[in-house]
Formats: sequence, structure tokens, C-alpha cells
Amino acid sequence: MKILVPIDGSEFSKHSIEFVTSRATLLGHNPEIELLSVQAPVPARASKLIGNGSLSGYYDEEANVILEPAIEALKAAGVKATARYAVGEAAPTLAKVAEESGAALVIIGSHGRSALKGLLLGSVTNSVLALCDKPVLILRNKPAPTNDSLKVGVAIDGSKYGEAAVEHILKNHDIFGDHPTFYLMNVVSDYAGVVRPDRAGMALPTMNESEVRAMQQESFEEAVGPSRKAFQDKVKVAMAAVCKKRKQFMVACGAAGGKTSAMNIIHEDLARTTGDPLLSRMRYDLRKKYGFPKLKAGKRVEKFGIPCVYTADPVKRPEGVCDVGTGLSCAGYGSSVVVTAALGLAAASVAINHITGTDSK
Repeated sequence: MKILVPIDGSEFSKHSIEFVTSRATLLGHNPEIELLSVQAPVPARASKLIGNGSLSGYYDEEANVILEPAIEALKAAGVKATARYAVGEAAPTLAKVAEESGAALVIIGSHGRSALKGLLLGSVTNSVLALCDKPVLILRNKPAPTNDSLKVGVAIDGSKYGEAAVEHILKNHDIFGDHPTFYLMNVVSDYAGVVRPDRAGMALPTMNESEVRAMQQESFEEAVGPSRKAFQDKVKVAMAAVCKKRKQFMVACGAAGGKTSAMNIIHEDLARTTGDPLLSRMRYDLRKKYGFPKLKAGKRVEKFGIPCVYTADPVKRPEGVCDVGTGLSCAGYGSSVVVTAALGLAAASVAINHITGTDSK
């Protein structure tokens, strides 16, 4: 993961450095940290008087004053980083460097040197949010958290932007610690305008309290539902990617929905499973988003190193029981308890065999 950290020597940019050095889980995976100092261009008339050679030296010196202390602070914390400077207007230049460098994340303080007390965000930070296509993490003027695993609020509204935020979190959750907790948040209307005046001019509600709450719950579910499902559907994918990166053993179970027989459980590497849509989707996401080995023509499928247990029993949907789309409590399938239990026991067996060194796969 490449992280771009713009700094200007202010207290806010120092907090960016402190935040990076406090991320033990992230640093354990050797992210690529690049510091950036954006220098304001010298006016054209002054640059002619100074000359190109002296002007370059001026920019070098100004950037070093800002970058060298940050490099030393990172070095003292055992963090390797590169540094560079660019000349131009702060926000557009920062956005351009972020794009050209291929950064996966930009970490920036909420204000810079010219911060005005009382502003929600600094003018540069606001402009960066508007111009930069990369994910941007804004840090307030507070000390870095001492706990590596953070509690993270994810504000979503059902739009593609909220879904993109969830997608980024699932792929890059190391920055939030080893065991982060995520809270999906959505603000619903209080429906204060749902009133009608009576003949005396008094405002009377057109709905009772329970009806309003039902509308609020429906609005909430519409906004949060897709993102909640993304967490639930992709948690196995994220776990598999993390375990593979850390060389930790993991065993995955296939789908049990709509299946009734536990007589045909298969033990196979995730790269070579067949007939299980859940594992197939998991395999697709790992290849597309985490760089797992892809299929190569004329060659045997390369293993992922993630054993799976699943059943080849065909899916049978019970008629007249429930409709697809009614939520995770039903999802249109249901499963026989013997299938779920059998897969759990099979997974436990694979794990025990791994621990005792008697793996068969």
C-alpha cells in the first residue's frame, strides 16, 4: 500500500507523522510511505532576478527544512519513507502528485500553517477533497490514538460514494488496526414536516409515532443494506487476504443455503473448488482485488493455500416458504442444520490436521 503524506511543518502535519508511526498493524505490512512538500512558486519577476540555478537551490532548501525533521521522526520509529517536493498551488499540485504516484491513500491534516480558528476544514484540505480522486484521510489536531485497533464510523447514504468507502475499507483495513470495529451510520429524516394544519391553525401530525418510526427504519435499511451486505459478503475475502499476507492458516466453508444432504462433503483448495457459488465469488474477488494467482492456459490451477470444505449437494429452494430479498434471516433458502453442523465439523477436522501436521491437502 502506497501512502502519500503531504506536510508543511505545521502542528497539523506533525500529527500526520504521529498517526503513521502509531499504526502498528499497517507498518507490519511494510507500506510505502512518501512525504510531500508543496512549495509555493516564486513570482515570475523575482525568479528572473534569482536565476534558474539559484531558484532550484531555494526550493531544495525550503523543502528540506520541512521534510528532514519528518524523515528523522519516521526513522526513529523504524519507518522507512521517501520524500519529494513539488512546486505549484497546494491543492491542485497535491492532487496531481497523488494521481501520478499511484498512491492508495492520502493522509493530510485538517489545517495547515494558515489555519483560521473556527473553520470546519482548512481551504487547502477542502480543495484537496474536491480535486483528488484518491481516498483522503483527514486528521484533526489531536494526538495519535494509542490503541492500534480503532473504532471507525462509516457514514453512508446508499449512494455509490458510500459503497466506494466500504469497498476501500474492506481492502485496506490494516490502517485501522488488527481488530478494528466498524459502525455503519446513516442519518434519517425526523419527518418534522409531515404535519397538516387544522382549522384552528394548529399543526397536527398526519402519521402517528409508530408510522414515522417505520418510515425511518425503512429509509435506514435502504441506505445501509447494500453496505452491510458488502461487509457480510466480503468478510471471508478480507480475512483470506489478510491470513495469506500474514501466512496464517485459514479454512473456509462453502454455502449451506438450500442444501439438505451432508453425505458429500469435499475438501479442496479454494483455487480448485467447483459447484459452490459462494466460494467461486470469493475466489474471483481474491484474484481481482488482492492479486491471487490467476488461471493460466495449459497449466494446472495454482493453489491459493486456503483449504475449503463444501458440499456438492444441489441447491433446492423450498416453495412457498419465503421470497428472495427478505433479508439474511431467510434469503429465500434456509438450510438443513445437519449441513451446517457437518461443514463446521469438517472445517474443525481440517484445522486439527493442520495443527498436528497430518494435512491431507
